[in-house]
Amino acid sequence: MFYLRHNYLDAIKVIIYMKNVMHKRIRGREHRRRFIKKLANAPQR
Repeated sequence: MFYLRHNYLDAIKVIIYMKNVMHKRIRGREHRRRFIKKLANAPQR
C-alpha cells in the first residue's frame, strides 16, 4: 500500500514537471529572443 502511494506521488510530480517543461518550452521562444536581444544590446566588455 505504501509503495503504491509512493508511486502515485512520484507520478503526480512527474506530470507537474512535464507540464512546467512544456509551458517553459512554449514561452521559451519569446524569452530566448528577448534574451538574445538583451545580450546584443549589452555593452561588450
